[in-house]
Amino acid sequence: MGNNERLKDILVDELSFDVIKDGGYSKKSFESYTIILKVTNHSNAEIDFKLRVRYTSILFGLMVDDFQYKDSENMTYVMYSTYKINQKSFGILRIRFDEITEVCDGDRMELEISERTKLLLIRNKGEWYVLEKQTKALDFSRYPEIENLIEHFEAIEDRMGITIQNFCVRDDNEGTLYLDFEIFATRGDYYKNSFCIHAVIYDKGNNIVKMAHDFTGNDGFKGYGKFCGIFHNFDFPISEIGLIRIYPA
Repeated sequence: MGNNERLKDILVDELSFDVIKDGGYSKKSFESYTIILKVTNHSNAEIDFKLRVRYTSILFGLMVDDFQYKDSENMTYVMYSTYKINQKSFGILRIRFDEITEVCDGDRMELEISERTKLLLIRNKGEWYVLEKQTKALDFSRYPEIENLIEHFEAIEDRMGITIQNFCVRDDNEGTLYLDFEIFATRGDYYKNSFCIHAVIYDKGNNIVKMAHDFTGNDGFKGYGKFCGIFHNFDFPISEIGLIRIYPA
C-alpha cells in the first residue's frame, strides 16, 4: 500500500475510527453485510459528530449506509443521524449494507465526518487504508475579551506545585469553542500529586453552560503540559459568557 496510512492511525478532530469487523453476511439468516466501526474520542470533552458513509464494492457497485448505533455503556441499538461520544470513551457503529453479500480487497469507502472531513479508504489484505484525506480549512476567531474573564486559583495551584498560564479562547465559526492554556511545575515535588484540571464556562447569570476536564497522573505530567478544552456544538452566544473558571483538583 505504499505510504498510505491505516484508518485506525488517523485522527480527525480528536476522533479515531477503526474497522474492527467487516463482514457478517449470512445467507441462511438473510443478514445484511455489516461493518463494525469503533469510534474513539481522545479529547477531554464530549463530542457530537455526523457521519456519512458511501461504500463502493467491486462486485455490487455504490452503496450508501444504513446505520445502527450501539452505545458502549448500555449496549442498546438506536438509529441516529448525529452521534455522541463521551470524553475519553468510545462508541460502536454498525454500518449495514443490505445488497452486499461479499467483501473484497479493492473495495472502497468514503467517510464524511461532520461535513468537514472526507476520508477515502481502500481495503487491502483485510485492512482499511486511507487513500486521501480532504479537510475544509477552518476560520478561527480569537476572543481576548473572553480571556479576561478567566478565573483560576493560584493558591490551589501553589499547593499542588503547578501554575496555569497563557490562556487562549477561540472558535472555528462552525460551533466549536476551544480553550487552551499551559501548565508548568513550580516545584520539584510536583510528581507526588496526580491532579485533574477542570474548566467550567458560566453565563452572565452564573449558570453553568459547559464543562470539561483532563486527568494528569503521576506518569503523565513531566513538569509541563498543555490543556485543550474542546466544546462541540457550542450554540451559546460567546458574548454572553460571564466567567470561565479553571482549577486543579
